[in-house]
Amino acid sequence: MSSTPIYHSTTQGYFARPRISVATEFGNATDFWVEYPSGLVDVTRTAHLSNLVKADGEEVLIHKDAAVRPPPLNAEMQWELEVDADRTLRLAKTRSAFVIVDMQKNWGLTDHELTTIPPSLVRGFMKSGRGGFGSELPSSFGRLLMRDQYNSELYGPLQILYEEGKAAGTDVWIHKNRMSGLWGPQSALDLYLQAEGITSLMFAGVNADQWRP
Repeated sequence: MSSTPIYHSTTQGYFARPRISVATEFGNATDFWVEYPSGLVDVTRTAHLSNLVKADGEEVLIHKDAAVRPPPLNAEMQWELEVDADRTLRLAKTRSAFVIVDMQKNWGLTDHELTTIPPSLVRGFMKSGRGGFGSELPSSFGRLLMRDQYNSELYGPLQILYEEGKAAGTDVWIHKNRMSGLWGPQSALDLYLQAEGITSLMFAGVNADQWRP
């Protein structure tokens, strides 16, 4: 018997699902994607399926014609990404972004944000009542988890890649001021995505495999 542990999670169950048998639309009038028997998942939100019926009373719509094919790829406005051995994502170039999650050290706090952090969070980052957010670290590491300090830079190779992407205009660093950069509406990430009109996200990095889809 294999000693390799078997893990059960929502995420792994999602990727293990077999292909659908007919073209199916999930979502609502504005937020939706279309999945095809070929394994293509179209999240460009450019066109709804037509000639639809509700599937067994569920909130998904299937196409009456099982042979319906996806629209051709618009290479100028769209691109496709193979996400596993059995699925391909079709994305809108101008409305999609990769979110790379790095370790907890990359907060990037400002002095103003130090006055708005919940007391319980402040206490959690102090040892024996000393130190904590903004405290000076030994050597040249700078202030703990403060923006533009050496201790809150990205992991070495990622920092280099980020600087290259920033210069090229393709990479943006969203600083967080809570345990999660996705802690609620009106966060820095939420505001940026709304301002840029980004509607599709691909997550990678620390613990990304544990997140629910």
